[in-house]
Amino acid sequence: WLGTEYAWGGGDVNGPTHGISDGGGAGDAHGDPNKTGFDCSGLTLYAVYQASGGQITLPHFTGDHSNPGQLYDPRGQDIPLDQKQPGDLIFFGAGGNTHHVGIYHGQQNGQDMLLNAPQSGDVVSIQPLSNWAGEEMYVRRFGEIPPEERP
Repeated sequence: WLGTEYAWGGGDVNGPTHGISDGGGAGDAHGDPNKTGFDCSGLTLYAVYQASGGQITLPHFTGDHSNPGQLYDPRGQDIPLDQKQPGDLIFFGAGGNTHHVGIYHGQQNGQDMLLNAPQSGDVVSIQPLSNWAGEEMYVRRFGEIPPEERP
């Protein structure tokens, strides 16, 4: 889906969808309701659904204390940042409230990279994880938990 347009509210388990109004914000200014694409959490809910063979459907929201969203979904395993692996979701925010999520892509030329739908006016791309330096990062891994790691 690299190069797919960003569309606020876009994306579901089947792929890109029409965006929705963000109430007069940047998404509306960029015409997101008239675009077919992904927003950040739409891309990650699609990816997790596909990677899990349709077993895990995440909500279409990154997550905060008032709305658990993807970050606090109990099927996600909390992973220390230094143990992230390609395919893990990385959430960005502060104090447990998040505003962005992407998929850890691995290293490229010695840099950690993130596959994500960055913002209105942009497209799905792979960017340096360092673009979010200074933000709290929360890593979650979705899928089968090995028997030796089960509670």
